[in-house]
Amino acid sequence: MSARTVDIDIEKPATEAVEMAVSVLLGGGLVVYPSDTVYGLLCPAAMQHSVRRVGRLKGYAEEKPFILLVPSIEAASIFSKPVPGALEMMKASWPGPVTLVLPASDRAPSWVCAADGTVALRVPSDPFSVRVLESIMPLVTTSANLRGGIEPLGLDEVSLKIASGVDLMLDGGKLARRKASTMIKITPEGQEVLRP
Repeated sequence: MSARTVDIDIEKPATEAVEMAVSVLLGGGLVVYPSDTVYGLLCPAAMQHSVRRVGRLKGYAEEKPFILLVPSIEAASIFSKPVPGALEMMKASWPGPVTLVLPASDRAPSWVCAADGTVALRVPSDPFSVRVLESIMPLVTTSANLRGGIEPLGLDEVSLKIASGVDLMLDGGKLARRKASTMIKITPEGQEVLRP
């Protein structure tokens, strides 16, 4: 059985839809939503059980780092350590579909960080994510597909396993053809494109 589905205007999300999603997330639930890239899964980063649930749902056998959505460069600075060139890259890339992988600060939840001590951060541009981040910050996001599956551009492309394993699905219609965010790692040693 699939989760409850609610229509949403991706340009002007209704307050009711945003509040419903916030309520589900604060209760530890998972939401499928139309992001500024593809349809994604969303949960609060601070709730380790919810993050683990996302990993299990996608088919990961062990804990895996996920992207954190934050509302601003200032917020990103809370969860990462300063690195030469990072601030300039943040200003040039955000808000938008660019994820920056940076050395994690002590404020970043350990269960979303990579084994090398980095954390992936992004400031989204879609109005829904921006509104939810006013109430919950940071959020974990990942594409709403099974491991190795296609990244969905509509709810019709979300697998039955995902649809039956979440608590709310927001239908913003078919998204324009696009891809997951570009991912760039920035360390004191330099920059590396992990995902073009």
